[in-house]
Amino acid sequence: MLGAYPSMLRLTPALLLALGIAGSALAQPRASERSTYEVSYQSVADDCAGQGMTLARGQVTLRQTGEQIELEVAGAGTLSGTRGAQGRFKAQGKGALRGDLESRLSVSGRADGQIQMIFIAEFYRGKKPVCTQSWSGQGRRK
Repeated sequence: MLGAYPSMLRLTPALLLALGIAGSALAQPRASERSTYEVSYQSVADDCAGQGMTLARGQVTLRQTGEQIELEVAGAGTLSGTRGAQGRFKAQGKGALRGDLESRLSVSGRADGQIQMIFIAEFYRGKKPVCTQSWSGQGRRK
């Protein structure tokens, strides 16, 4: 049967080489993008009565690889999530222990030349919820 199509024997190595090059180009990890913002926070809600954290002004670093992001909020922690269309993002993570309180952090917002976000910190003692704080944050890229 191969004798009937001798041109296939010549095309196959070239085709395999081309597919290998194209495949390796697709397999290359995307370059990571990094943006740093100077952010001002406004308290939205706080039922922590002296517990929890204080945010007024700080730095937010957004690292993106493809649709995956890592958001580092100074004084709070690092959150992981995704970035969608029009610069929108959503991320979650655990913050540092504050005394005997564990914090669960979440943020959603939008980032381009400036960042706008809602940041929520929920505090737990063991599995029992203790209090919640939230802030609205905005700032410009450094």
